Amino acid sequence: MKKSNEKRRVKLFTLWAALILLAASLFTGCPQKPESKPTPTPESNSIPLEKLKIEGTVLKGYTGEKPSGILNVPGSITEIDQCAFFECTGIAEVHLPESLTKIGKYAFKNCKGMRKLVLGKNLTHIGYGAFDSCKNLEGKLEFPSDLAEIGASAFSQCSKLSALDFSKCTKPLTIGNYAFEACGITGTVQFPASLASLGEGAFWNCNNVECFDFYLCSNPPLTAIDSDAFGGSTTGRFKVKTGTGIKELLTGSNVPAGKIDETP
Repeated sequence: MKKSNEKRRVKLFTLWAALILLAASLFTGCPQKPESKPTPTPESNSIPLEKLKIEGTVLKGYTGEKPSGILNVPGSITEIDQCAFFECTGIAEVHLPESLTKIGKYAFKNCKGMRKLVLGKNLTHIGYGAFDSCKNLEGKLEFPSDLAEIGASAFSQCSKLSALDFSKCTKPLTIGNYAFEACGITGTVQFPASLASLGEGAFWNCNNVECFDFYLCSNPPLTAIDSDAFGGSTTGRFKVKTGTGIKELLTGSNVPAGKIDETP
């Protein structure tokens, strides 16, 4: 009898242990929820400072592989060197600091992933082809008060760029050859009273502009509008103030007199 009871206890214990093991295996085998990833923020998408190549106050470019994400240029930088981010197609946004005064030749040329550009308020020079062929750069560009030069082909082929704001510009401003060639600018482009010269083909083939507004301009300071500055721009009209000498500059650059509206 004792042996029978002992055998029964052994069987029960064995069964109990087996049930525990089975439960444990089922528990550990349950599918786990995948760990959720945090939603990227502008800060988390920023290009790390250690990725940037800086010499003194000049941003020379980057180290290692081409950077991707949002470029927040440090507040100590006064100049971005030529070709610094040439063809860095992974850059999505560029935010420039108040300290920056100069952007070099081809600095951001062919950065085709760039959608947004914020210019610093003390910028004076935008170099030759600096943002040439940034084909996804969109929205409105606001130019700062001290800007003196927009270099040749600076924004050429920026086909999604929709508006230009020169309202803050107070220094004599030169816009170079083909600076805004084939841009997607719409509506009205109002030039500032400080406009000093427009280069050849500056707004070549900008066919979506409805009006090039020179009402605030006079000769001087605007003394030169080169040939075909508006060549290929077949739809836009031109607004000038009577007696300022701007109509004569426009007709001298091959703008038909019939497209110029004079207002007292």
